[in-house]
Amino acid sequence: MAADLQFAEGLIACAMTKHSWSRNSSWVSKFQAYVALHCPSLANARGMKVATASDRIALAFLASVMRENPKARTRVDSAKRAVNFLRAIIEALPLDGNPNIRLFARSARNAIAHTVRQSPAFQPSYVQAIVMHWGSSPVWWKRMVALMILLAICTVARGAEIVSTRRDGLAWVRNDGTQIRQEGFCPLTEFDSRHDLMAAVKGFLLLFPSRKNKSSTPSWIPVISATVISLLARHIRWIDARRPGSGGCLFPARASRRNQGSRVYDPALDRPMGVDAFRMLIRMALVEACGLTQAQAAEYGTHSLRVGAIELLRRKGVSAELRQQLGGWMSASCALGYLQLPVSAQFNVLRRVFY
Repeated sequence: MAADLQFAEGLIACAMTKHSWSRNSSWVSKFQAYVALHCPSLANARGMKVATASDRIALAFLASVMRENPKARTRVDSAKRAVNFLRAIIEALPLDGNPNIRLFARSARNAIAHTVRQSPAFQPSYVQAIVMHWGSSPVWWKRMVALMILLAICTVARGAEIVSTRRDGLAWVRNDGTQIRQEGFCPLTEFDSRHDLMAAVKGFLLLFPSRKNKSSTPSWIPVISATVISLLARHIRWIDARRPGSGGCLFPARASRRNQGSRVYDPALDRPMGVDAFRMLIRMALVEACGLTQAQAAEYGTHSLRVGAIELLRRKGVSAELRQQLGGWMSASCALGYLQLPVSAQFNVLRRVFY
């Protein structure tokens, strides 16, 4: 039993180092900087352990996060998750056990209006224009962003879910139903042309780390779009050319460097693209490929992809129950929050009622 327990603790420590730390490292640094500034006597290894276990210091830190940017709903939750990560390392109880901190986090969420209904829906015509202009672009990050936008529409996903997709969370499905989950497998390597690819591949499954707001259960989402299959196959071939047999993130970050006075963007294969960068590139695509102004594009965000996808499903006649299942929402009311009935459709309904 002792050997089994030691083995299990080793796996947990490895998982926390690889996944949890990279997810929480920025907020952990901010918490440590806050403690060093406001509690100088605790700015050492032993003092930091005391500060991490202190509910009072944690509550003050969350309040500072809220005051710094009161319009960002997810900042308090991200900061609280990072402090809980530190508490798990020192074997202290999570912050959720403190009713005051639990009430503060809930109040922070409720004090800020949800922006889902305010986010305009990402129209399918925008997706087609971006894929046409950026999908075959010689610029690698434009091809990748076009694929991510189209993939988000096909899977009813937000930007956060798309950018966190990993290479090992991809399974190709042949026409006979067999699945291929080898990280080094690329359909375009096995098949000579796009025609051969589409004749042999039915689609693929994509594993999202979390499909529900309060659950960490991953979900396999099927994708059958011929355009997505072709773009993804070319994207994986490009990744393998940069680093053969590379695992990790499916969509790498866009790192910049200076080359003879001009800025050059290189892929950071070891880390995924951030949500903020993806949002900026979405707006850039709307301006460059769809003809929107900077002010118009600024209204769109990663939620706009999901709002547009759920509206597209409604137009195709998909039932509310099936839309909720495809989107991974826990309740019907949450799914309805993403549904935006166009103004013209609202007038048509009223016209049938009153005339």
